[in-house]
Amino acid sequence: MSKGELPVRPFEISEETRKKLSELAHAKPGFWESVSGKASVGATRLFDDIAAADELGAVPSLGNFISGQRAVSVAAKAAIRQIMFGRLPDELRRLDEICRQFSRYSTSYWAWAQIKPRQLSRIAGMDDVLFLGLLSFHPSGWVRSAATKRLGRLSGGYELDYLILRANDWVEPVRDLAWKAIRRRLHPDYAEAFARNMGNIVALEAKTRTSMDELLADIHGFLLSNPAVLNLATRHENFRIRRGAFRTAYRLDEEQLVKFIKRALRDTDSLTRLIAAKQAALLADVSLRNEFMHRMLSDRWHAVRSQALHMAVRDSGDATTEILLKLLLDQSRTVRSAARYYLRQLGVEDFRRIYIDVLPSDHKVAAILGLGECGVADDAKAIESYLESSNSGILGAAVTATSRLLPNDSDNMLLTNLAHRHKAPSNACLLYTSDAADEVSPV
Repeated sequence: MSKGELPVRPFEISEETRKKLSELAHAKPGFWESVSGKASVGATRLFDDIAAADELGAVPSLGNFISGQRAVSVAAKAAIRQIMFGRLPDELRRLDEICRQFSRYSTSYWAWAQIKPRQLSRIAGMDDVLFLGLLSFHPSGWVRSAATKRLGRLSGGYELDYLILRANDWVEPVRDLAWKAIRRRLHPDYAEAFARNMGNIVALEAKTRTSMDELLADIHGFLLSNPAVLNLATRHENFRIRRGAFRTAYRLDEEQLVKFIKRALRDTDSLTRLIAAKQAALLADVSLRNEFMHRMLSDRWHAVRSQALHMAVRDSGDATTEILLKLLLDQSRTVRSAARYYLRQLGVEDFRRIYIDVLPSDHKVAAILGLGECGVADDAKAIESYLESSNSGILGAAVTATSRLLPNDSDNMLLTNLAHRHKAPSNACLLYTSDAADEVSPV
C-alpha cells in the first residue's frame, strides 16, 4: 500500500512494533552504550525494525528519544524520518492530534512532553521541515510557537502542510503566526502545496474554536482565481484531497463549474460522484442538467442513480415515463421503488405484469427481485426454476424474491438452498437477502 492510500486504521500499531517500542522504553542504561559515537547495535536494530514497519502510530513513542544523547537521537530521528517522509497532510492531521494529547504528566511520553523551545536547533536545526513540523505538534504552546515561527521562514512548500494545521491552534499567538505565514503563501508558486492540502483546508471550515471566515475567504479567493490549483487537486491520487478540491470548485460560476462536475462524475470515489450529482441538479441550464442526468443513470452507485431519477422526473417531460420504466429494472431496490412511486403518479400500475414479461430477458436479476416486491404468492412458480440456477446472482435474487412471496415457507427454502448449493451461490443468497433488508423503500 502506498503512503498516498490510507489504510483503514492508520494509527494502529502492530503487536510486534509495540513490543519493540516497549524494549526501547524499558532498556537499561547499558543498552544504549555506543561505539564510535553511534548507538549500540541492539538499539540501532530496534530503531531500524520499527522504521521498516512503517507505522505512523509509532512516531509519538519515537519522539521520546529525539532529545536524548546524540547517538540515540540520530537513530531515532532516522526512524521517524523514514516513517514520516512522503505522508499526506490528512495523515499528518491525525498525527498532530495524537502527539498533542500527551502532557508532561504522561508517563509513556514523558521525554517527548519535556522538550523545550531552546532544544529546537539541536533537534531540527533552522530548516528541517519534517522535524520542525513534528515539533509543531508538541503539547507545549511555547514549543509549537517556536516551531511555527521557523516553519514560516521556510519556502519549500512542504511547510504549508504543518502551517495549515496550526491555523486552528488553541493558542492565539500560534494561530496568528500560522495565519500570517499562510497568507504570505497565497501565490501561484504554492499551487502544488495548496492542492496537496485541500482536505485539511476543507476541514478548517468545520472548526469552531475561532472564526476562520477571514482566512478561509482569502484561501478560497486564491484557489478560485488560480484554476491550476484546483486542476491539480482534483486529479490527485488521494480521494480525500479530490473531495476537498471539488467542494471548493463548486463555488465557481456555472460556466467554469461544468468541467469540474464532468470530472467529478467520472471519479472513482462514490461520495465525490454523489456530491457532483447534487451540484448538477442545481444547474440553471436544463440541457446541461439532462446531459448529466443521462450520465448519472449508468453510475455504479445506486445513490447517484437515485439522484438522476429525481432529476428525470423534474426535467425530462415526455421522456420521463420511458426513463422510469427502465429504472424499474435497476439493481437497487431503492431505485426500483422510487421509479414505481413516480410511475403510479403517471398512471402506470401493473408492475407485476411488467416484471413477468421481462423475466426471459437479460435483466433477470432485477426482474426477479422486482416481482418479489410487487407480486403475489402464485408468482413464486414463475421464478421457481431460477432456484436451480448455477448463476450466483440469479440464485440469490430468486431466494430473496421467494422469501418475500412465500414468507411462511422462506426459512425452509433458504436453508435448503444454503445446504445444497456450493459456496458462491450460498453467499449470494445471504448477500441479496441482507441488501434487500437494508435498503429503505419510499413506497
